[in-house]
This record gives sequence, structure tokens and C-alpha cells, in this order.
Amino acid sequence: MATKKTSKEIEMKKADTKSENSKKVTTKKTSVKKTTKKTKTTSKNFKSVNLASDSKEKHSDIIKLTVRGLEILKSELKELKTVKRSEISERIRQARALGDLSENSEYEDAKREQAVVEARISELENMLRKSVIVDENRDDDDNMTVRMGHSVQIESIDKKEKQTYTIVSVLESDPFVNLISNDSPLGSALIGHQVGNVIRVVLPNGDARYRILDIQHKEN
Repeated sequence: MATKKTSKEIEMKKADTKSENSKKVTTKKTSVKKTTKKTKTTSKNFKSVNLASDSKEKHSDIIKLTVRGLEILKSELKELKTVKRSEISERIRQARALGDLSENSEYEDAKREQAVVEARISELENMLRKSVIVDENRDDDDNMTVRMGHSVQIESIDKKEKQTYTIVSVLESDPFVNLISNDSPLGSALIGHQVGNVIRVVLPNGDARYRILDIQHKEN
């Protein structure tokens, strides 16, 4: 009887062992499934990078300047760094000498102006890094098309009025003396066209059409 009990106990232990092993296998499968789900979820979080659009954004950041436009930028930057900075620093020094800064309006004004100047310096330096100089005196096959630095005579198709405009950078533009930016509606419409072409300009009060009568190149 003792031997039979022992064999039964052995069989029961084997059955228990099989049950535990099956539970472990089931647990492992479940954990693998969970891991797979987590992996899939993680992969969804990664975004693909569109290199083409990124290159377009970088290209659109380029600032085209004439030689004169570049000099305007450099001149302003030099003025801010050498003159304005020193003036503001001196104002701050004198304001501090007055004592209590908590109710010192002169000190607060000087600090605000300092922040504006430093922001402008940073902006100018960034513009210079992105700037590309346009060769206004280039002499090649493209010399018959309008580009920055050229003076262009146009005639309104509707009103038959003639005007001459010089296409410059944003820094040099002054509509009152017919200096228009290459980014302006008229300037951007003229770029790349030739004498005899009719261009359409999109304006706030409606479209306008102009014929290019003459292109004058900058003389050396």
C-alpha cells in the first residue's frame, strides 16, 4: 500500500509540473505579445523626414542682396556693435550709480533698449549668414532677362502709362524713388522676363498687366 501511495504521489507531482510548465509557456507568450505591441506602438511614434521639403525650406531662407544691400547690413551691424552697445552700457552704469534699481526708470529704459539692440544684432548676423550676393554686372546669355540690379521700363496695358523701376533688395527698396524689392509683387513678377514680355501682377485691388519695354543694366 505504501508503494502505491508513493507512485500516485509521483504521478500527481508530474501532473503539477506539467501544469506549471504550461502556465510558464502561456505567460511567456503573453509577454512576447505585449512586447510586440509595445514595439509596434513605439514605431508609430517615429516620423519620417521629408528631405525634399527640408531642402526647400533651407533654400527659401536664402536672402538675395546686391553689393549695396550688403554694405547697408554691415554698416548697421557695425554701428550697433561699436557705438550703440557702448552708449547703452554707459547709461546702465550711470543708472546703477544712482543706487536703488527697483524704482530706477532710467535703468529699466536702458535695459529695454539693450534687449532691442542685441535682438537686432542677432537678426543682422543671421541675415548675413544667409545672404547671397547677386552679380549685377554679370555678362552672359542671361543678360537679356530681368534680375536684381536692373532698371526696367514697363508700360501699363490698360492705362498705357510708362514707368521705370530698379529692382533691389528689401533693404534698399524705396517705392517713392521707384526702387522696388525683388520680393515685391511687381519685382518678383519682372524677374526672369525679357523685353516684349507681358507680365501679370497680383495686387490687393486686382490684377494688373504690364509690357516690358526696356532693360537697363548697371554700368561698371
